[in-house]
Amino acid sequence: MRLHPIRLRLSLLSALLSALLPAAAQPTDSTDFIRPPWLREGDTVAIVAPAGKLSERVDTARIRQKFGEWGLQVRFGTCQNPDKKAYFAAPDSVRAEELQRAIDDPSVKAVIACRGGYGSVRLLPRLRLDALRRHPKWIVGFSDITTLHLALRRLGIESIHGPMPGGFRFEEEKTGASRKTGSARTTPSDRSRATAEPKERRSESCKTTGLTARGQGAGRPHAAEPEDDSSESLREALFGEVHSIAAEPHPLNSPGEARGRLAGGNLTVICAANGTPEALQADTPTILLIEEIGESAYRIDRMMQSLARCGVLERLRGVVVGHFTRTAGCERFGVEEPEALLDAYLRPLGIPVAYGFPVGHQEPNQALYLGHEVRLEVGAEGARLDFGDDR
Repeated sequence: MRLHPIRLRLSLLSALLSALLPAAAQPTDSTDFIRPPWLREGDTVAIVAPAGKLSERVDTARIRQKFGEWGLQVRFGTCQNPDKKAYFAAPDSVRAEELQRAIDDPSVKAVIACRGGYGSVRLLPRLRLDALRRHPKWIVGFSDITTLHLALRRLGIESIHGPMPGGFRFEEEKTGASRKTGSARTTPSDRSRATAEPKERRSESCKTTGLTARGQGAGRPHAAEPEDDSSESLREALFGEVHSIAAEPHPLNSPGEARGRLAGGNLTVICAANGTPEALQADTPTILLIEEIGESAYRIDRMMQSLARCGVLERLRGVVVGHFTRTAGCERFGVEEPEALLDAYLRPLGIPVAYGFPVGHQEPNQALYLGHEVRLEVGAEGARLDFGDDR
């Protein structure tokens, strides 16, 4: 059949646009995932600032020393805004250029965000993340960096949700840290994040269960009071030594076993991506990870409504709930703890749900692999997230 010239032009134009659109803009999650190579001693990592400006308390010399102890070379980015009133580490164009340069540099084997805050989403139109399909490397961070993790999921690239160097706890900070509920501790990085939150996000916190969680890197369980469990878990993740993460029993756990690719991160950022090319679709088997800090109970409820109404919750195979730190207004919302609010949405799904995982904005914050196929087991003895034996 012969096409009309106008229809022929339209067909050719449509094909051309489809070819030019980045993978992150495609309507479904990719099932063909790429795992970047594990790091080896002598490799170079780039530490960049894709979002908020760095605190003056960030000790780059100590950070370099820490990575040096792991056998890694460090290349710091140059984004550091001298304006004390500035929010971002640098203008969008400069931050994007710094991140892209690290992604394109073949000598850099991992790109690690120094801190979160806000701003990563502003870089997406300027980034060519599809370069990581050709030359994969680990992108590392959490909180606001969830934006990049979501974009990488749509591209089919695994990434590391884990602690960032700006929050590393060094010796004098560890000895001076005060105890929070359970095994979690307040750190200087926690306090700096609290002061960066709007006033309404720093009001009285809800009750938390504070159950102890445990991680397993290289098959070895960590002690309840590790030397620096979070940063050590990042080292293990970079070198491919994280096989599973486990948590103690939680009264709200929903038992069962599920398999799927791990996705998610910060709940606010996940919901902010709804309706964008980076939106979490969960149209392939998915285990969702969520964590949060400094949000009011009604805002968390609104975000869960969003995930339910856009169809994400009903498509999930399982859910892992990390730290929900300093949630305000629970009593006014009729619950004692944020986990009870989440349970109202998650329990009716009839899927495994595990609370109290050591992931998020307080200690411990274990590094884990997003985009990786995992097995979630929830039972009477606790919960376990298994990354498999194909490491």
